[in-house]
Amino acid sequence: MNFLKNYRIIYVDDATEYFSLFEVNLSEQWEWHCFPTPGEALRELKNINPSIILSDMRMGKVSGVEFLSEAMKIDPLPSRIIVTGFSDESLMISSIRFAGVLDYFIKPPSYVEIEVRLNKANDVFIENKRKHDELGILEARIKTLNCENTELLRKLGDPMQSSKVELVDNNVGIKNSRINNMEMELKRLNEIEKKYKILKENLEKISSS
Repeated sequence: MNFLKNYRIIYVDDATEYFSLFEVNLSEQWEWHCFPTPGEALRELKNINPSIILSDMRMGKVSGVEFLSEAMKIDPLPSRIIVTGFSDESLMISSIRFAGVLDYFIKPPSYVEIEVRLNKANDVFIENKRKHDELGILEARIKTLNCENTELLRKLGDPMQSSKVELVDNNVGIKNSRINNMEMELKRLNEIEKKYKILKENLEKISSS
């Protein structure tokens, strides 16, 4: 379990009495940012940079699933959790499908259980953040390889145009759907590096001949 001081949580609920209950009954490691409406939370999401987003399910015009779906578009990394007064399996299924919800709490809450589950959600965020950062490093390395390959071919007048190795997908982007495919990306990078070394050796032979 990762115990990090002041990890930030956004909590949205029109029943504002729960704000102080959560803050008082849960450990001091959590830094709470509470909002009575989804709109206020969405406006502050990027500034707060939370690890976890909690949302009540039923809040007037906008449901918790709708709010968390919009929050996911702004920042897909935080763990998303529904807080509800009803135990409804179909609700949880739809929440996972439309908003990538990780868990849900039933009101009134068991604070001991919530503490454990918040820590698990925090661990999920930390792992997602790690994969996100590694993917960024991979993309930077692939771009570097591609630039070096292009420069080599330019200097030699592109004598191997017919067998040029395509090193990178220009549409590579940091998307939540690729966060879970890091192992595939690592294998892809290894193959790219092998192809690049072979190409570079061949080009150096041509240059020296």
